[in-house]
Amino acid sequence: MWWQWLSGVVPVCLFGWLLEKGLNKDRADTQAKIDRIWKHMSELEERARRHSDWNRAICEKMMYDKERGYLRERLERDYNPVHIEGDGPFDLMFRKDEEIRRRLDELFPEKKTSDFLE
Repeated sequence: MWWQWLSGVVPVCLFGWLLEKGLNKDRADTQAKIDRIWKHMSELEERARRHSDWNRAICEKMMYDKERGYLRERLERDYNPVHIEGDGPFDLMFRKDEEIRRRLDELFPEKKTSDFLE
């Protein structure tokens, strides 16, 4: 009598235990897949953020260089060096270029793209 009862309960318990073990394995696999997806998405997000920071820095450098170029044109137009007695035309031209470069570096120093990255 107890043998019949035991032969009915043991297979049911064994089947339940195997089913639970299989479901837990599936849950663990699913969780591992979800974790991999989240990790990959965070890597993509970080890469996109770095890429957008780099693009922003490039755009800022281009605008900075454009303003620097406008200032150089204005300085070349407005600056009239005084001719010193005994100087040739090349001395006047070189002195003008050095003065423009000095004033330009005072107002807008030369920068690289990496200077605009935060």
